[in-house]
Amino acid sequence: MNQIRVIANKEFKGVTVPEGPHRGGHEFSVIAVANRHNVRGGETQVRDPSTGQVVFRQTLDVNEAILIDDERYIHYATNIEPDQGSIGYRDIWVVEINRWNERAYGPIHERMSSKIAAPEKEMA
Repeated sequence: MNQIRVIANKEFKGVTVPEGPHRGGHEFSVIAVANRHNVRGGETQVRDPSTGQVVFRQTLDVNEAILIDDERYIHYATNIEPDQGSIGYRDIWVVEINRWNERAYGPIHERMSSKIAAPEKEMA
């Protein structure tokens, strides 16, 4: 899970996705907009990876989210810029989802973490 604030002002250009259209490397991605302040842009796009064609596009508003099949599609969001005045921002949450048996860290990490955490449990 990542919490991201994209700022647009004289210093920051409001680049939402510096890597361009991409996959997150997970089974599903959730992109949720927590806040938008004085911005235009930030259109969420879902594209067919074989053609690059946009199959979905929408500027998500506050409290709106999209669940993307990250193995099937690539996604992107356009840059933002201040709507009025000199500063604006867009706050988003990106949640990457994998099936339990395909999780990022896996059983070895969990066994190692359990061994490290065990002494704390004994001290309580």
